[in-house]
Amino acid sequence: MIYIGMLSIYTAKSGQSRKTSDKYFPRTVAKLTYITVLNRVFNFFDGNLPKHEDYFDQESIVIQEPERMLNEIEDSTSSMKNPMEKLKTALTILENICKQALPEVERFPIHFYEDGISALDGRLVLRETVALQHWKGNKDYSSYDLIQETIPKMALIDEKSDAQRRGDT
Repeated sequence: MIYIGMLSIYTAKSGQSRKTSDKYFPRTVAKLTYITVLNRVFNFFDGNLPKHEDYFDQESIVIQEPERMLNEIEDSTSSMKNPMEKLKTALTILENICKQALPEVERFPIHFYEDGISALDGRLVLRETVALQHWKGNKDYSSYDLIQETIPKMALIDEKSDAQRRGDT
């Protein structure tokens, strides 16, 4: 197992991870398949920055398995005939998952070579936003809260784009 340090995570957020990983770890030698993330923000100025081994060499790393979530949705909806009932059940399961607190340290699969950097970037931005809210004292903030804040903003952006296309600006 190869660990890529925080520099590579920051590089991933700037859209340069593919170049960085290919430059230092050619695909013929190693392929990035999982990422381990610390979902916590630290104050750089207080001098109490943790060491890598404080978090990443622990047995408490939670392994996320997205396939398990998809299987849960499939199992819960497979006997339903009504598509709207299936959708409602699937959305309820997803909502409950999003309301759960993120683990402090988690490892999850990335499909970097298939999906590109944007999928990974989205997952990292979500976790960063939740971690910043926790650091600010909003300890109950979850992915669900972020999604609830973001969806109305996306609708406004869509309305504005539609108005610009129609020439209503």
